[in-house]
Formats: sequence, structure tokens, C-alpha cells
Amino acid sequence: MATTFRTRLRGDIAILVIDGDLDIAARVDLASALLDLEQRTSGTLIVDVASVPFADCSGLRELERSRRRMEAAGRGFHVRRADPELVRVARLARYAELAEAMTSIILPPGPAKHAESARLRT
Repeated sequence: MATTFRTRLRGDIAILVIDGDLDIAARVDLASALLDLEQRTSGTLIVDVASVPFADCSGLRELERSRRRMEAAGRGFHVRRADPELVRVARLARYAELAEAMTSIILPPGPAKHAESARLRT
């Protein structure tokens, strides 16, 4: 299944929702989606990775590049609903600032996460 990217603009906040793997196959589309949203907003960029089951260094590298561009422009960059393993991989890949961006927004998990947790407990 191909990775999909959905975008939303809410005032000066741009949101990119990713569904699928962040790997070498998705790298070009990810870079394009990030650049597009960086140009379309004057505020914060939020990347929702709740539906990302796998990420390799090429996907993390694109997130890190976007984070750096947003920081250089004096704007916010956050990754929300990152799985703890994704944060761990970012740290192992030496993307400490990206890992920090993954933990800077603490939001309750969506309904899918609740359903998954309930299923695992039974």
C-alpha cells in the first residue's frame, strides 16, 4: 500500500497527516508535501504520524530537513502522536531535535489507539 498524505490548514497552523510507511519509496512525496505546507503557512507545521507503522532514515531525514527550515524561519514544527519506537529510532539516527519535536506536543491518542489498546489488553 502506498503512503498517503493529507493536508489541512487551520489559521496559521498547517497539518500533514501521514498514513503508511516513511521510507525511501515515500521520500520524494513526503519532501514535496512538507515543502508545500511550509510555503502555504506562516505559522506552525504539525505532522501527524499516528498511522505510520515504519520509518527509515530517509523518511526521518525529510522530517528533520523540514524541522530545520521551519526553525530557521522562526516557525514551529511538531510531530504529534509518534509511537515511542519512532522517537527511539529518531534518537538512534542522531536526530535528537526531531525526537524532541516528536515529544513536544502531548495529545490524547485518537479512537484507533484506544481500540488498539483495548484489544491488546483482552
